[in-house]
Amino acid sequence: MRKSLLTLFVVVMAVSVYAQKPDDVSIDTSEDKFSLSIAGFNINLDSSDRSSASQKDTVFYYHHGNFPKSTDFSVRKRRKATVDFDLLGPFYFGWNNWVNSNYYGNWEGPGDFLRVSSAFAFSMGFCNLSVSLNQRHTLYWVFGTKWTITNYKFMTRMRLADDSGGRLMPLFDDARPTSMLRTSYIGFPTGLSYEYHHLTLRATVSAEFLTNSWTRYNGEDDKFPLSGVNTFRSNAEVIIGYRGIAAFVDYGITPLFVSGVGNDIHTIEAGFLICL
Repeated sequence: MRKSLLTLFVVVMAVSVYAQKPDDVSIDTSEDKFSLSIAGFNINLDSSDRSSASQKDTVFYYHHGNFPKSTDFSVRKRRKATVDFDLLGPFYFGWNNWVNSNYYGNWEGPGDFLRVSSAFAFSMGFCNLSVSLNQRHTLYWVFGTKWTITNYKFMTRMRLADDSGGRLMPLFDDARPTSMLRTSYIGFPTGLSYEYHHLTLRATVSAEFLTNSWTRYNGEDDKFPLSGVNTFRSNAEVIIGYRGIAAFVDYGITPLFVSGVGNDIHTIEAGFLICL
């Protein structure tokens, strides 16, 4: 509190040089407020929201507009960091696409057999933590957990399979229906979130670990596990939202398949999310 009063004294002495006549200076006091006006400068002290235990925890604010009438000085209680924890949510609904599809090695000859007719992804966030980083409570550090399931349905009558050496290869059979590929990842996104009123802008990166991957023919129940999907991937995500609804774009920094399999495909996903 001594530092705050000393700062206030210095400011009063500095701005007092602008007072040319007694009318330029006015004082207004009440039970828990003190207001001093000098040549259009306003200095406000409000002790109604400060307890004796936190009086030393103050911040000196300077507000300047059209000089000198809207210039204002005030001493206010320092706002402490807030910590929020959400057990469940948000829920993501996205549509996935493959980019940087360049075949090489054993996959170069059969043509573009990895074309997908649809790729729908569902993600669920849980155990999300956010900590405010500034006095305005507009900038937050965020950390959480995210579970993602993606279904890829192929256009070609082909099914991916592991060969005898544990390598990924395509199986072509015109007598069989088209197939699908499912991947499931558990990830830990972290990043920064800027929130202004009800508008949110968030950028995160995540480390994700494969929990399951399999393929099957469409319309059939038999599932075939795959070992050619990357067991670890990293993603970058941008979210823009208002209140409880937001749009997002997610890019897979790590290729979907293991290196050397025949195509270093990356994923890009766009959609919307809903918060509880």
